Amino acid sequence: PTAPPPPPPAGGAESEPCPPGWRINHTPDGRKYYQCHLDRTTAWELPASAWTNAGMAPPGGGGGRGALPPGWVQKWDAKQERHYYQNHVTKVTQWDPPTH
Repeated sequence: PTAPPPPPPAGGAESEPCPPGWRINHTPDGRKYYQCHLDRTTAWELPASAWTNAGMAPPGGGGGRGALPPGWVQKWDAKQERHYYQNHVTKVTQWDPPTH
């Protein structure tokens, strides 16, 4: 028989940071996954867009591909069940992703 996997860290604490709206969870067998409570999605790997959609650079720098222009953040509208985009500098809000 094989040994069971080690339990996840106590209290769900991880040394890896997550962007706002995301958290690290574990399956019953101890496999780590990421959960976004904003749009109720899960992923085995944290999408690079999770940082840029929060208007932040990932730890270690770089906006990466698909980064939003400066000042823009992606948010979730639960009523419409879709993302929208907001610019905190110009106070513009729109459904379509900004191009510049």
